Amino acid sequence: MVATLFGRRTDINYYYARFSSYIIPPLLNVELIMEGEEHLRDQVGIIVCNHQSTMDVIPLTLIMPKNSVIIAKKIIRFYPLLGFYMILARTIFLDRARRDKAISTFADAAETVREQQVSVVIFPEGTRGHLKCGLLPFKKGAFHLAQQAQVPIIPVVVSSYDDVYSTTRKSFPGGTIRIRALPPISTKGLTPEDVTDLTDRTRIIMQKTLLEITSDAVKEEAALEAKNGEVGDKVE
Repeated sequence: MVATLFGRRTDINYYYARFSSYIIPPLLNVELIMEGEEHLRDQVGIIVCNHQSTMDVIPLTLIMPKNSVIIAKKIIRFYPLLGFYMILARTIFLDRARRDKAISTFADAAETVREQQVSVVIFPEGTRGHLKCGLLPFKKGAFHLAQQAQVPIIPVVVSSYDDVYSTTRKSFPGGTIRIRALPPISTKGLTPEDVTDLTDRTRIIMQKTLLEITSDAVKEEAALEAKNGEVGDKVE
C-alpha cells in the first residue's frame, strides 16, 4: 500500500519478496543461496526462470528486483486476496486460451517495458515442470517480448529441490535451494526471425546451469529413475 501511495507500484513485488525472504524460508527450514545477484540490479530486462512447483514462491523472494512486474495466467486475477495483490502490483495477465489476445498482451507489455523501464519475470516453460534435472520446452512469448522491447534476457536458474520438497512423495524435509542469476543475453538488433535461436540458446544455458547447481543426490536419483524408464524425471 505504501509503495502505491508513493507511485511505486512496480516495487510492490520487490518489497513484499524481500520481507518474505526473512520470514518464510526459516519457518520452512529452507536455506536459500543466491549467486549472481548483481545481474538483477539496475538492469531492465526479461527475467526467465525455471518452474518446478508452487514452492517457487520461496526462491522468488530473492529473485524479484526493484521496478518489476510478473506475467501470470488471467485466471489468477480472480483468486481471492492473491488476485487483488497481483492487480495492485500491476501484474500483466495473459489469456493463453486466445492467441490473438496473448499476442496483443505481449505487444502492450513490450511498450510498457520500453516506456516505463520495468523488468518482467516469466516462467518460459509455461507450466510446472516436475522434472528433477530437466527443463520443459520453452514457449517463445518471453523471447518475443525481449526482442520487441530490445531489452536483454536475464536467465535465472533454481536448483532442483526435490530433496527439499517432493510433490510425488508428499514430503517436505527442508534443506538448501541454490539460485543462480546468469549474465544478461543481449537482444539489441535482433529481429523476430532470431527469436527461435534466442530461445534455444537460453534453454541450453539454463539446462547446463541446472545440472551444475543441483545436488548430486537429486541427480543420481533422476538418473536412476530415467534408467528404470520412469516418466517425467530425465537428465538431459
